[in-house]
Amino acid sequence: MTLVLACAALGVVLAPLFDRAVDLVPALGRTPDEVVRYRAIPARLVVAAVVAAGAFAAMAARFGAEPELVPYLLLVAALVPLALIDVEHHRLPDRLVFPALAVSLPAIVVVSLVEGEPGAILRALVGLVAYAGVLAAFALISPAGMGLGDVKLGLLLGLYLGWLDLYLVLLGLFLGSVLGAVMSLVVLGITRDRRAHFPYGPNLCLGALVAIACSSQLLA
Repeated sequence: MTLVLACAALGVVLAPLFDRAVDLVPALGRTPDEVVRYRAIPARLVVAAVVAAGAFAAMAARFGAEPELVPYLLLVAALVPLALIDVEHHRLPDRLVFPALAVSLPAIVVVSLVEGEPGAILRALVGLVAYAGVLAAFALISPAGMGLGDVKLGLLLGLYLGWLDLYLVLLGLFLGSVLGAVMSLVVLGITRDRRAHFPYGPNLCLGALVAIACSSQLLA
């Protein structure tokens, strides 16, 4: 319980950084006139704190004081700002996704070797390819509904889901799809516009985190 509370507190401490990324990360690479100035939005900061605290605590409850906890905390630290950015800007910046992958891959390799499970590395890579491959197929079929940013996010999600079990790759995709369908109905009900666009990334993130948090029961 102490570890869970400590990780929840870590999420709250990091929340201002996640909130700041919503404005600063999408601005990178733009001309000075296009740069969005950081603006503190209290409601968004509260959402960032609640989501980060809950997700960090869920990972601590799932993995405890095991080496696997560190990479999964890194995953949460990437997914929270990515989801917030996608909600507000409808973007999943490469400047967050690819560094998260660059840090996650060696972390997963090191932990797998320390735990004496080198086979888990291959499983993680298969998950990466499988998850992103399915999203890429959807993107080709329906470019308006699935963007390239979602496919790149799928690399990160598939890596972590596959690391635990390839079954979780399917479960994460299923949960993300169900959440996306529910969100589309909500947006349709509010806007009455069948062409209304909504970000798909947060649904994928939530589906993956739920699958990971519940994996000990699902894989028992």
